[in-house]
Amino acid sequence: MKLKEIILIISMIILLFLSSCSLLIDGYTRNVGYNSICWEDNDHILIYANIEAYDDYTTIGGGARKYIWVGGEIWRINVNTGEKELLMRKKESEYAISYEDAKIVKSSDMLLISDRFITYNIREDYSGWDSIAYYALPVISEDEKYVVAKENNLYGTDYIKKYNLNSGEEEVLYELTEVLDYLDY
Repeated sequence: MKLKEIILIISMIILLFLSSCSLLIDGYTRNVGYNSICWEDNDHILIYANIEAYDDYTTIGGGARKYIWVGGEIWRINVNTGEKELLMRKKESEYAISYEDAKIVKSSDMLLISDRFITYNIREDYSGWDSIAYYALPVISEDEKYVVAKENNLYGTDYIKKYNLNSGEEEVLYELTEVLDYLDY
């Protein structure tokens, strides 16, 4: 190789590392959803955590943080030994639900996770989850055919609905009326 080619390659490598195109990640933040704790059996609990990877960089006004990806994790923790097992980690934003409002509900055949706005059915092999409805705080019926949950409505009225898992049909059980928070004179 000629000396010019070697210098050119070294310069390109230096430019790559000096630019924001670096392949290195400065750090991760993991926010554990403490309200998402769910007993899997007598010895294990499941818990959801929101995770974000970021790069720190300096700006004129000070330090800043650029998020590279966000996602979510499901952990299994042995309550006797404290041993942790990562069941699922997804780097897609659809898995980065609100960790403050995350709730995991388990029955014999299904595992649901929800936040303030939507409920998902976690796949049996923990390869991801599928949206089932725009509900919060789900409760699974004893026969595991229905999910009863609160549907958040942006227009002021919320509903308690029953969702049939087999047919996808919804039934309104109760209407929560809007709370008056202002007066129009």
